[in-house]
Amino acid sequence: MAMPLETLAMLGVSNLLIAATAGSVNADFYPGQFVLVTDHINFNGLNPLIGVATEGGFVSLTEAYDKGLLRRLKQGGAGSGVSVHEAIYMWFFGPSFKTPAEVKVARLLGADVIGMSIVPEVILARRLALRVAAIAVVTSFGAGFAGGNPTPGETRQQALSGLFSLRRLIRAFLKTKDEGWSVGLRRDEIR
Repeated sequence: MAMPLETLAMLGVSNLLIAATAGSVNADFYPGQFVLVTDHINFNGLNPLIGVATEGGFVSLTEAYDKGLLRRLKQGGAGSGVSVHEAIYMWFFGPSFKTPAEVKVARLLGADVIGMSIVPEVILARRLALRVAAIAVVTSFGAGFAGGNPTPGETRQQALSGLFSLRRLIRAFLKTKDEGWSVGLRRDEIR
């Protein structure tokens, strides 16, 4: 993702909205719900910036998820009738679903949802000083949690079921005002 994000930054993009799927490890978040990622846990121990020269050597992730964009997503959710909840996301490698033991560890460490994306993109985007927000549709309960036994079919079906609501939410998000935000689309282009 480094090259596409660097290209966007060179083109003047300053905001990034990431959409993904996630498995729930929190009984309050069930399949079909949307969560706004407010923080993450990098369980992999790897970082996409390893070997990349950065000014000062480090990228701050203290405010990795922009509060202004999160506020706009909440407003968009309220305006579109799409319920959104705040969650902490834990990143695991894929392409495999997590074991019941890994799900238990995620819960113990404070994660609400788990998945195989978002975190590396956020780290790369923050290196480029992009403002970032991330939203995920919960597609299943994690293995061994609340009867969870995720399958590719279940994940795909829940993701497809959430597309209409996600579209409504993003439309409402794009229509909300925020200082320094420019969509670059005419109202008639937002379908």
